[in-house]
Amino acid sequence: MTQNRWIAINPSFIFLVLIGLALLGNVRVFAGEVNPVIFRIIADESEISAEAREITVEAELLNTSNHSIKLSPAGIGAQVTLSNIPCSLGEDIWTQTRNYDPNQLSSKTNLVVIRPGQTFRKQLKVKLTSDASASGVHSLRMVFSGGFGGGRAPGVFTGDLISNEILFYVAEKEAGAPPLTKP
Repeated sequence: MTQNRWIAINPSFIFLVLIGLALLGNVRVFAGEVNPVIFRIIADESEISAEAREITVEAELLNTSNHSIKLSPAGIGAQVTLSNIPCSLGEDIWTQTRNYDPNQLSSKTNLVVIRPGQTFRKQLKVKLTSDASASGVHSLRMVFSGGFGGGRAPGVFTGDLISNEILFYVAEKEAGAPPLTKP
């Protein structure tokens, strides 16, 4: 004879599980939605010269929810990861990740409100290290951290978002060659 066993689940337990999942990464509990903001980056150019020492990207935060979202743009680029894409077996593989300290930010960070379906854009110049300015194919990825600059204010989006990965080529400049131009 089998017995029916009911397991009583305490609502506090479910709440703790959801909070634990939210702390692990990209899982957000926000009005029944998962990540109501999409974070992407777009390179200004796909090819730069080794002398450039930086790449210009446009960061976009798109509100995919049905309500306005308040956030701090200071969280754009909280973490930057640069990697090379080896084109032969003889090339070394490297990855560099730089984290930025939110305590270095001014205490007066402006918050922005993004209405449903709208996008906030910001142009950034990412400094390249000596490895990243070597000739070859490289990748760039960024993290938006909502806790930077306004995480304690009520109603501010505090999620962490990982951008898409962009590829760019660093070309060696030949002596006397003109600078690279946009296509």
